[in-house]
Amino acid sequence: MPRKHVTIMEAVQPFRWKIRPRKYAACALESGEKSMRKMLFGVSMLLLLLSAGRGIAKVWPKPVKLVLSPASSVPTADIVRNLHAKCPNVSITLDSKKSDYMLQAGGWSGNYRFTLFKHGGDAVYGTSTFLLSNAVKNVCKFINTQK
Repeated sequence: MPRKHVTIMEAVQPFRWKIRPRKYAACALESGEKSMRKMLFGVSMLLLLLSAGRGIAKVWPKPVKLVLSPASSVPTADIVRNLHAKCPNVSITLDSKKSDYMLQAGGWSGNYRFTLFKHGGDAVYGTSTFLLSNAVKNVCKFINTQK
């Protein structure tokens, strides 16, 4: 007796599950798809607005040059390290003619006293703190609030 050629689909056919389409399945899919599209649109617009806010031009403080007073007792390296961490727009220079301010940094650990002088010699700011980083932060805050 000749053998009948059977395809894989015909062989699997008796074991297939019979899935009946639901009456309103297409409508439910469309409404779910619409709400998903609305949600994705809203999320993308929110991300666009947030990323656009980062592109707004920031007002960077102008560069300021400090000269350290010869009477300062705090090591220059410690002041520079804290200056770069707290306010990168402020730098220390050796040329007093090119400086905007003169900083007299005195004291010791637990009692730092900083006095800031304008280029003309007028004392404009003074602070006394427990930590060196706080004294530098206070001076930076004062410098960056000046116009």
